[in-house]
Amino acid sequence: MEKRQRIILLGFLFLLAAITLLCFRVLPKSEEKKSGEEEERIDLCLWYPWENEGEAYKKSFLEAVEEFNKAHDTVQVLAEGTEMELYREKLPSAIASNDTPDIYFCFGDSYLKGAVSSGKLLKMNEYLSEDINSRIDEEAMEGMNYEGGIYGLGFSESVAVLFVNREMFDACGLQIPSDWGELEEVCREFIARDITPFACSGDTDTGFRLYLESICVSEAGSDVCKRVLRQEGTKEDISAFLNGVDKFCLLRDMGAFGSPLFTRSTQDVENDFYLSRIPMYLAKSDFTGNVMQENSPLHGKLSAVPFPGVYTGRESLGGVSDAFVVNKAAEHPEVTVWALEEILENFAVKLYERGAGIPVWDTGNACKPEDDVCRQIENMAGSADKRMQYWEFYLDRRRAEVFMRGSEELGNGNISPEQFVRELCEKE
Repeated sequence: MEKRQRIILLGFLFLLAAITLLCFRVLPKSEEKKSGEEEERIDLCLWYPWENEGEAYKKSFLEAVEEFNKAHDTVQVLAEGTEMELYREKLPSAIASNDTPDIYFCFGDSYLKGAVSSGKLLKMNEYLSEDINSRIDEEAMEGMNYEGGIYGLGFSESVAVLFVNREMFDACGLQIPSDWGELEEVCREFIARDITPFACSGDTDTGFRLYLESICVSEAGSDVCKRVLRQEGTKEDISAFLNGVDKFCLLRDMGAFGSPLFTRSTQDVENDFYLSRIPMYLAKSDFTGNVMQENSPLHGKLSAVPFPGVYTGRESLGGVSDAFVVNKAAEHPEVTVWALEEILENFAVKLYERGAGIPVWDTGNACKPEDDVCRQIENMAGSADKRMQYWEFYLDRRRAEVFMRGSEELGNGNISPEQFVRELCEKE
């Protein structure tokens, strides 16, 4: 009998220990209530860049924030949104003037590295959950690691995808192109019918630069593009890269992007794509979240394919290019990192379920999107042997400015392909 009592007691103590550990996983130490004290509410300010009511990103993110706030009375996240292009302008000056909130969205790779060098981002290593490596992809963490420090947390990855309106192709008796020759012929056929082949704007990361980057990667390959952009390319590399730039200009000159060139906003060209006035649109894969819903005019009409070229299907453009960071001056760093983890994990699941993101967090029992386009994108991302980050994030700030300035001149026809490549490869 005494032995049985000891077994019951040990079982009770084990259960109590398990409950205690669970509580510590849910609430960080700095949020514990001290005996005889009332808990003071901690308000964490956060900036996000999706201020478009129709975007799946904004809806998913605010839902994740709201659910966090409902679950935790003593910690509340106050989220403030800004439209993406305005956010790009706002962020550098805010970092420079120490005017950033506790948590804020930051672009990844070289941009994040530049922010780290400012000394104003929190090194999260000592505050991250012990099980973080089992909950988020290793590659996603590596992209936020600088000299051993974790300075950001990603939530999703994206790849450049050519969205094709099958209904418009069928109406014109055309096949979805799988190589450059077929793509060129399809463009000529649509133009002959007074249909602009590609939806394309002049916006920074959703317009013609995405076409330019995708064509160069699909024609020259990511290794060649990386060497050229690092100013380490051989004559053969530069020749292959120039071939991609030439093909971009060929589409531009035949009117494949419309006329006048690149003067319309992303919203304008996407509206035309939504209404089946334009048959093809090269965009980041998160665009799917806005078109897979049954009330979308494109629901059931789209296919997602790689941009046709020499390396079609084998190499892709994209990656984990976005992250959230924590201000080094945050008053409650442990609580802030804990809150960020919980929100981003939930955010990643919601994006995945809406087809708006390829998750880098463990999606657990999330509902897998059944839309064909989502499966096509997952297959594309999974089958690519190599991937290259979007160039505005791959390049450091100075080189990115050179690229964006030169590509704008190229897109408007003010410089030749040779001039564009020469300026891009020049060393100071």
